[in-house]
Amino acid sequence: MRFTSRFLAVTTTTFIGAHVQANPSTIPARRDPQLAPDSTPAVPRGDTAIPVVTLLPDQGKLIELLKVQVAKAVALGRTPFIELGASWCAHCHALDRSFSNQRMKDALAGTYIIRLDVDVWKEQLGQVNYAMGQGDYNLPGFYAMDRAGKATGLTIGGGAWEDDIPENMAPPLKQFFREHLWQ
Repeated sequence: MRFTSRFLAVTTTTFIGAHVQANPSTIPARRDPQLAPDSTPAVPRGDTAIPVVTLLPDQGKLIELLKVQVAKAVALGRTPFIELGASWCAHCHALDRSFSNQRMKDALAGTYIIRLDVDVWKEQLGQVNYAMGQGDYNLPGFYAMDRAGKATGLTIGGGAWEDDIPENMAPPLKQFFREHLWQ
């Protein structure tokens, strides 16, 4: 399922579990890379919403954008993780739809998700150690980051669970994120 609302499509930063513009139950779908750039709103500490930021190449060099997002995550008391996906990836869309599930919210607690489309960023991914074929590279894939915005080599991909339903995805994701939270 692809969300087609123009208003939602231009919003590239959302907070899972919070009201997302006009429809509080809608979780953002993968974005068309031609749409508007990121503008991350401030989130008060203690907010249970999960920040999800989509970065686009017209915003600048990937390493610089990642450094900015790491700083934003730290300011919110959260740990940043890269989520690699693609607009054509059915498993990525299933993950998106699951974010409103309470099990997934619990699994993602304390995280700050930075989405990168592998097709859009393929030229720059290797420069920051998010190389195709690294570790458990299955879309969607999550990568732990260092404070400079580079991959640590610790990753979990869609191959870590069976069907793309919260009951299957949440347990391995929760374990991965808990093992790699900075705080």
